[in-house]
Amino acid sequence: MRYMFTPPTLGEGDLDDLFNEAVKVVVQYDRASASLVQRRLGIGYARAARLIDQLETAGVIGASDGSSRPREVLIRSYEDFVAKRGEPPKNEQEDPFRVPANYKVPTGQKLSKIDSNPWGKQLSDVIVTDDFKDLKNEYPILLGYDDQNKLTVTTLPEVENLIIAGNPQSKKENWIDTILTTSLLKHSPRELRLILIDSGHYLDLYNGIPHLLSPVITERDNSTSALRWMLGEAERRKKLFAKAGVRSFDSYQKLPNIADLPRILCINFCNWVEIETADAITFMTSTGLNAGIHLFIVVNRMSDQNLSADIKANVSNRALFTVTSAQDSRLAGVIGAEDLKEGEMLYRKGNTDPQKLATVFTPEANVKEVVEAIKQS
Repeated sequence: MRYMFTPPTLGEGDLDDLFNEAVKVVVQYDRASASLVQRRLGIGYARAARLIDQLETAGVIGASDGSSRPREVLIRSYEDFVAKRGEPPKNEQEDPFRVPANYKVPTGQKLSKIDSNPWGKQLSDVIVTDDFKDLKNEYPILLGYDDQNKLTVTTLPEVENLIIAGNPQSKKENWIDTILTTSLLKHSPRELRLILIDSGHYLDLYNGIPHLLSPVITERDNSTSALRWMLGEAERRKKLFAKAGVRSFDSYQKLPNIADLPRILCINFCNWVEIETADAITFMTSTGLNAGIHLFIVVNRMSDQNLSADIKANVSNRALFTVTSAQDSRLAGVIGAEDLKEGEMLYRKGNTDPQKLATVFTPEANVKEVVEAIKQS
């Protein structure tokens, strides 16, 4: 499978994975400064300054004259630079959303049941119920069972963006397995694409499925690059909408005779809090929804060290599992999460009262069965 977020390989030594984008920026504006690169790429100043140094070393811009004036740009176009370095130009028409021929959603897939069930209902039992079979093709998200033993379901468009929080023993990752496996059993890559970011390698089992826009991302630099790609895709889609005379993903999808444009769900185990990553997440949560791009942010704690105030302000929806203390629960804007049992969740939509639910238990064996069925489809 093609890896979309591979860092560039121009010249010798280690180059920033936004090096090519920085070249395009300075050529477009015919001037070069760290502040310009910082603003246009949405990164921190220190990283922008390093990019300026790399641009000078590569012969893209001139040396500093000791003043604060922008640097001179020494090339006429990005294509000139590519030709000079001997790198084949990228095919701008390459479609990242290609779908394998004759792909079929494995809707009738049966899942095995394990003997021990630590909480709630098991996925193998849920997918054969009428409640699950009757779910319409609207990106359903299984929240769990309420105290009346009724399956509670929402949709990805309704969830929008989401912060998922809980301590390492809370089993929040298992709920993510439930989201992913049920989505794969309902949607083809024409309808839904995934970007999974997880330095802990929990999500590696999903590697190889056609829904992924890249292999599961486990490296810090590729994480930021993926988020930057999502921002670029959001801008591309907005231009596409404007050309078609509509304003949003939902309106565009209703137009006749259009190419497939899937929703994109990024699940980010947010273990990196550098300014570049935080800035990219902030931009994404404020601009991506209108383009059909969703971000689920997974953290152990809701402190400012894990998530900035801007991110928390942009993402008001919460899925809260067991937290370590009442203070952690209050930081998430929800009371009582410290008393939750294994597999229980408090789900809050915006400023509404949270709903307590027992999530569906998804064994690792079921994940492997779904992934294997997807690969063979």
